[in-house]
Amino acid sequence: MKKTILGLFALISLSLASCNKGDSGGSTANPTPSTNKRVVKYEVSGNFTGHLSFIYSNESFGYTTVKFTSFPKEVSITYPSNIPGCTAGGNSTGIQAGVSGQTLTLKIYSGGNLVKTVEAVANASGFIEFPNWGSYLF
Repeated sequence: MKKTILGLFALISLSLASCNKGDSGGSTANPTPSTNKRVVKYEVSGNFTGHLSFIYSNESFGYTTVKFTSFPKEVSITYPSNIPGCTAGGNSTGIQAGVSGQTLTLKIYSGGNLVKTVEAVANASGFIEFPNWGSYLF
């Protein structure tokens, strides 16, 4: 599990380090005009009955990990304008598994608008792994 989490951090780090505003493909993150900050909501839902270590980029170029034991769950964060993008990932390896075939869906909202949806399926052992599951460039 330690290798999986370290690998996840490495992928997230590379994702953020290589991002710039010009890579957004024309999408907008709807920064708040008065503060030039971006409000992002990560929403995780599905029928997965296991536990999930959910990792997301935070406002200071670091990472925050939370453990979800039921679904749906959501996390909202306000990113400053100097953050080029956001990313989230997670896994259930090493903690309570679910059942093979169960699913989780991550939806990323920026400025109240849905900007990305990604689904993961539990493997034959009932574990879900999704390094760099959802990245979004502002």
